[in-house]
Amino acid sequence: MMFTWLVPTYTLLSDEKDGLNRFVASVTDIQLFLRTYSNSEN
Repeated sequence: MMFTWLVPTYTLLSDEKDGLNRFVASVTDIQLFLRTYSNSEN
């Protein structure tokens, strides 16, 4: 499974490329928590 992350780089620094580079260099792990449920309508 592949995920695509959209990062609004204009909110990181005034220089978007530098902000994205710093973000990528500083993030080592991303945790994803899913709260799911199921409904069995038998």
